[in-house]
Amino acid sequence: MCLGEEAQFQRLQKLGEFFPIMKNSVNIVTVKDDGQTFIPKVIQDYLHLRSGHRISFTIEPNGQVIVRPIKRDISELEGFLKAPKETVTLEEMDAAIRQRGSELC
Repeated sequence: MCLGEEAQFQRLQKLGEFFPIMKNSVNIVTVKDDGQTFIPKVIQDYLHLRSGHRISFTIEPNGQVIVRPIKRDISELEGFLKAPKETVTLEEMDAAIRQRGSELC
């Protein structure tokens, strides 16, 4: 396993989740004429993929293709933004937007 996969595997173990993925396990699928294929259920579960999620494919210099999920669970964003130090009214926000807009012209 590469470092990223190892870190993800450790995270899953800490959460008490177990997926029957072993190092160097092989899942073979068929590509259809239109280029579509399916992702085996065990891989979907491992990557927490659901309908509508996106994935990226990266070709590494050594020829390996890396598949990564592109998704965020809203709970992962908790604490991402700090609470404002002071509150402002909608009118104050509108005035600030107008002022900044006039500075750009």
